[in-house]
Amino acid sequence: MEAESKYTTIVFGETDISTLVSKIAESGGDLKYKSSIGFGNITDTVQIGGTNWEVSLDIRLNSTTLQDFLTTGSDLLTITYIAGPKDTPTKLLTYEYENAYPKVVSGGMEEAGYFKGTITFIIPYYDNEGVINRTVSVSGA
Repeated sequence: MEAESKYTTIVFGETDISTLVSKIAESGGDLKYKSSIGFGNITDTVQIGGTNWEVSLDIRLNSTTLQDFLTTGSDLLTITYIAGPKDTPTKLLTYEYENAYPKVVSGGMEEAGYFKGTITFIIPYYDNEGVINRTVSVSGA
């Protein structure tokens, strides 16, 4: 049996942008630790934070949609993947990123008035209250 995993939906705020995205990449989210030797020569390791997540979307938008996309008041990016055997996928894997704002845009305008390029969201590991900005959930397909 061949396993398959591909995104089924990508939603920014309340807008489904699935058909506009050709590729997704995620990096970051690594935890940082600090170790110190204390009384009795015992090593104490403490988590001191995590690195930002970066989610990049290769996307094609018309200029009006691009402007709306970059200035939207939303901060929620949701990506859902379907996974399992190719013939009968069994699971949905959903990543939700809070405090997700488009930060880096690379690419350019095409002749037909469309933007084609990459939009990168840089998402802090924690919000201002110390809550992790990414949640992952699994459900049946």
